[in-house]
Amino acid sequence: MSNYHIAGYPCPLLLEIEERSQLVVWGDDLSIGPVPGGLSFEELESRRHAFSEEVGAKVTGPVNPQMREMIERRLAQRRYWLHPKDTLGLFSSQDKVFLWFGEGQGSLLALVQAIDTIPSRAEIWFVPLTINAATQNHDVIAAWREKRVLSREELSVAKNIWALFRKNNPFEFHHYVDELPEIFQGMRRSALTLRRLFPSAENGLDWVQWRVLTAIRGQLCTGASAVLEAMSGSYMGDGYISYVLIREIQQESPLVAVEAPPESITMQAIASKGLRLTPLGEAVLDHKADAVVLNGIDKWVGGCHIDSSAGTGYRWSEAECLFLQL
Repeated sequence: MSNYHIAGYPCPLLLEIEERSQLVVWGDDLSIGPVPGGLSFEELESRRHAFSEEVGAKVTGPVNPQMREMIERRLAQRRYWLHPKDTLGLFSSQDKVFLWFGEGQGSLLALVQAIDTIPSRAEIWFVPLTINAATQNHDVIAAWREKRVLSREELSVAKNIWALFRKNNPFEFHHYVDELPEIFQGMRRSALTLRRLFPSAENGLDWVQWRVLTAIRGQLCTGASAVLEAMSGSYMGDGYISYVLIREIQQESPLVAVEAPPESITMQAIASKGLRLTPLGEAVLDHKADAVVLNGIDKWVGGCHIDSSAGTGYRWSEAECLFLQL
């Protein structure tokens, strides 16, 4: 019998649970896109940092020599997976699989994705990660005390969540999560945020765009302070918010302008530069213009492709609490 741990959070957690089990598995939540298994350490780092490098965000990697040594050992043994398909056929009926996940949207989606790939013959445990208010780190010891076996019904629910999330329309997924059992209540809250990743019916902005523009409006701010303000109180990391900010500066009809703009718009280049909304940015926030009409849209939310050129996808109306055809 072996113990396997699948976690949505990397370095510190892996180092702690490494001592407790024969094998540790970390599955990326693949928020940027699929990353295949069987990579070298350098290829792994390259894939994970490509998104940050594209927008000019600061790129950091695991600098702890112990961490790198552990990752390289796992890679050499093909025991470090970045794609769920690599776990198929791995587990036996005698194995225990511990799933370490929190309540963030990306973490919960990674949890149901992991459950979808694990054969039902394995004994699957849920270890609920929470943030320690004093240290602002994940409380691993407290989570371990709260672990419990997932029932067959809960495993079936998780598989349904993942299948519905991958459909090309959002209706069934969002209806389904409204009726979820207690263990997935965090997913219900996350679904509210997922709805807001669709362009708004009122002005074409999704929730992240709205946060970025609102952070800039009516105040003197720099690129760095705008990203920090937009991040405050959200689950979003600085890499994605930086990407959204730079995209709004570079759009055909820009919604954000840089004072004394540099030759190349990267996060490093605009970090200390002043930002302001353009007249169009102000108009969009005031619901007098529409971001999708101005600049189009081509993005995915789950399995739904929102593409203005093809006329596919949906908008979300907060006022009416329903999805509308794009």
